Amino acid sequence: MALGRRGKIRLVTFDGDVTLYDDGSSLTPDNAVVSRILSLLKRDIRIGIVTAAGYTEASKYYGRLKGLLDAVNKDQQLTADQKTD
Repeated sequence: MALGRRGKIRLVTFDGDVTLYDDGSSLTPDNAVVSRILSLLKRDIRIGIVTAAGYTEASKYYGRLKGLLDAVNKDQQLTADQKTD
């Protein structure tokens, strides 16, 4: 977690495996974490997701996070900046 100049939370990071989803699994749209991450994004808090997975192909990371990425893309309350920053 990183705090901004005025003590406001600006960044929250999560580990993927075991924290957001079961080890070796993926973040699905029905996972309760998805709505919570969207809530943070709507408050202009940036999200970082880290993993020890050593994939060489971006598509494998996309597959792990597809549920979240699709939810961000579909959410009509998020601004374009909140979706891309």
